[in-house]
Amino acid sequence: MDPPLIQGCIEELWRASPAHGRGAGVQDGNLIEYGMGGFADGGHGPPMLFPPEVKIYADGRIVFATKEAYWQGMLDPKRLARLKRDLAKNDLLKESQLLPVRNGGLISMHGGMVYIRYRDADDEVVVAALSHPHRGPYVHLLVRIREEIPETYSRFRPAEIRFRLYRGSAWAAPVDWPFSAATPLHDQSDSITVTDPAAIAFVVDHSFGGFSWMQANVRENGVDYEIIVETAPGWYDPEILALTLDDVRLSAAAAKQ
Repeated sequence: MDPPLIQGCIEELWRASPAHGRGAGVQDGNLIEYGMGGFADGGHGPPMLFPPEVKIYADGRIVFATKEAYWQGMLDPKRLARLKRDLAKNDLLKESQLLPVRNGGLISMHGGMVYIRYRDADDEVVVAALSHPHRGPYVHLLVRIREEIPETYSRFRPAEIRFRLYRGSAWAAPVDWPFSAATPLHDQSDSITVTDPAAIAFVVDHSFGGFSWMQANVRENGVDYEIIVETAPGWYDPEILALTLDDVRLSAAAAKQ
């Protein structure tokens, strides 16, 4: 199989299609978020996404990442109202688009995308780039978003996570899995959904950025597993957003033809 040829055929089919509606994005109450993800080997298909670096909800909740953990807080109502006004006036957020970037920073070894996602569902606008911009409106908007990170915050815990298991322990030493009684890992071939707050806290607190995803390495009965988080509804929904980003990329490629 020839991945570049296959990708070329896919793009030709996309260009020949009479319409390219993205459909609705995730309805998660999002006001503004930004993040990134990398392409698989060969650089084809939708990107694999990390959780958002910063996500601000329309009701003022904020979730953000540091090197140590994920945190949550709340925006002051006046600051939230001012942020909403600023975003509504920002020309970069008028429509979904792929930004041309010269001499941008490398995202991943196989390439990738950075993005800013504004609003949600039918009102969603996604602005993306194929490398890290070093200057300009995109960077200015990131700075504006980060201005809202509060001084008071606590550890973030999503209400639910779904993950898949893979044998091994790439990139980090495994830790013992203490929830075998309620959530055994052995002989699990399907996705596992967890709502137990203690188990969710354990996965989130031991997670790190894998190749281009949220990962935690654990050990159960002497067997090592990589937990790859597939979704945390309302916060991290990478599959749907990845398809949107791929569509933005293909739209830009088609427009050049």
